[in-house]
Amino acid sequence: MELSLDHVSLTVSDVDRSVEFYSKAFGFRRTRRSSSDGPKLETILGYKDAKIEVAWVALDGVNVEFIQYRQPLSEHRAVLHTKDVGTPHLAFRVRDIHEECARLRELGARFKSEPVEVVKGAQYSVYGMDPDGITFELVQRDRPPV
Repeated sequence: MELSLDHVSLTVSDVDRSVEFYSKAFGFRRTRRSSSDGPKLETILGYKDAKIEVAWVALDGVNVEFIQYRQPLSEHRAVLHTKDVGTPHLAFRVRDIHEECARLRELGARFKSEPVEVVKGAQYSVYGMDPDGITFELVQRDRPPV
């Protein structure tokens, strides 16, 4: 079988806000922006009269698609729990996790805790949330993973 990862997709409440946050927070660059509707989209998504806004960003060869539903309207959950099946997170490797947490807080990110030393002297990790409550992880590795 021949296959490769094409992209990761996240449903968001405002594609432009998400592009701005992920660009400033993690260095993604916007590659595309479009609107879509019609019978083919309805068939793919499984929603009658579906209308969406889409923005694409890229970083290190990974493409992320942000989708904002115009119809049917999205149901915004107050909290997306990482324990719930199907809840995604993106993980970012950083050099100084404490410095990055401070910088990301200024951009509106929230964190579940302060960074935790996972492997003594070798790895720190922390979960944060973007403005929609979508989880991301910061990982600082002082030596390569085993």
